[in-house]
Amino acid sequence: MLENSRDRTLVKLRSSGNEQSQSHNTRSLNGPPDKLLETFKKTLPAADYAVLKSPGRIEKSCEALNEGLCSGTRGTAWDLQLYFRTWDFSLDEIRMPLTLFYSEEDRNIPPALVKRIAATLPTNKLVMYPNEGHISVVVNQIEAIAKVLVSE
Repeated sequence: MLENSRDRTLVKLRSSGNEQSQSHNTRSLNGPPDKLLETFKKTLPAADYAVLKSPGRIEKSCEALNEGLCSGTRGTAWDLQLYFRTWDFSLDEIRMPLTLFYSEEDRNIPPALVKRIAATLPTNKLVMYPNEGHISVVVNQIEAIAKVLVSE
């Protein structure tokens, strides 16, 4: 079932094949790229802004975000509520080796929280990337992250 009129509009535009209309009428992230970048420049860490400013990146990022929302917002809402609800297990019960990757300029997750969580995990390794943001760490450090994951 479609959750709201924006979802119905998105489905209608998708079924009509009108990709240009879809990319400019269904979500606020689909405004003109230069205006989105202007807004993001004020709110994002410099590293994240630099990544989104590279040619075609803002358009592809918005496309991916919109695709994730095309069937509604329930999944996003579920994901967000996980931040605030009590889990049915304690982190110190996790016994498998874990590697946590964290970018020190990430404004979504405070460094103190990451360090506190890492301290409760008995078998973790925390890899911190200075001068990286929430978005940039995946782009700029993907090879280093992949190396660690493959070697484990």
